[in-house]
Amino acid sequence: VTCEGGAWQGLEVFPAECLDCAAICEFVVPAACSEGPPELSDCVSGCEAVLAGDCRIPFHHTLACAGGAPNFGCDAMGRPVVAGCEQQFANLYMCTGL
Repeated sequence: VTCEGGAWQGLEVFPAECLDCAAICEFVVPAACSEGPPELSDCVSGCEAVLAGDCRIPFHHTLACAGGAPNFGCDAMGRPVVAGCEQQFANLYMCTGL
């Protein structure tokens, strides 16, 4: 969405490639970040909880930035992150309180 003339308007863009929870977690867990999910099942359940909650929009922005074959590493706080998507991850982590 974008703000135009004092009202929120839908903004059409080409669809970004993104993965569902099970697929993204296949990339997250192997990064073995100290503040990341230790097991695939933990990752999937956490991902699904975020999608069902108030942080789904920042989460979708993060998934869109990460793309279809993300290379996860760990940030300075030990949280999973994809290089080039640091701001999207920061927004997501701020929203979720991580």
